[in-house]
Amino acid sequence: DVESKAHLGHMYASGLGVEEDNATALEYFRASAEAGSGHGIYGLGYMQLSGAGFPKPDFRAAQQSFLEASKAGSADAHFHLGVMHVSGMLGRKNIALAFQHFTSASQAGHVLSLYNLALLYLETDGLKGGCATALPLLKSIAEKGEWMLVLKTAHQRYIKGDNQGALDDYLRAAEMGLEIGQSNAAYLLERLGRRGDNHSAARAVYYHQLAANQGHVDALLRIGE
Repeated sequence: DVESKAHLGHMYASGLGVEEDNATALEYFRASAEAGSGHGIYGLGYMQLSGAGFPKPDFRAAQQSFLEASKAGSADAHFHLGVMHVSGMLGRKNIALAFQHFTSASQAGHVLSLYNLALLYLETDGLKGGCATALPLLKSIAEKGEWMLVLKTAHQRYIKGDNQGALDDYLRAAEMGLEIGQSNAAYLLERLGRRGDNHSAARAVYYHQLAANQGHVDALLRIGE
């Protein structure tokens, strides 16, 4: 199985569950690459880039491997091509090609590519979008972090009927700046607050406003009311 050989290559290259062995990793990557595996071609390119198993790094060979792997759908290959072009590893920096590869990888959800794409928008003169485009990219990265687990826990508590526990977790998420946490905290504050409870009502409006500032449609409607 060509994909299994590629995975074995990664295991030997990284020492995952086996003793690290670049020569064996190369054998598996080459066998997988020759059979047309994008993962195998990418692995071969990474070793060429780092020089692992070779006398020295070979940027041009790595570029060719990454190009071939990117055509097979490897987001990691697109990312490394972007890095090579933005850093000038292949000679002159080529921001246009870096932008192209980071964009392709980002469309597959590659977080490091999203981050580098945001940096290009922030730091490159003449690139349309600037801060206005970088901000939602950085926001999407923040919302992929482990801290998002608090939202999962809050939802599970809400489903089980533990509204107060859910509120506590949503409030934590809200203070982290998470839009969903802000909106859901506001909803539960409204739901759990007693009639005439001005403190809960004011807090609900506050969190609706925070969510609305991030473009949350329901929060915008609630503020409008």
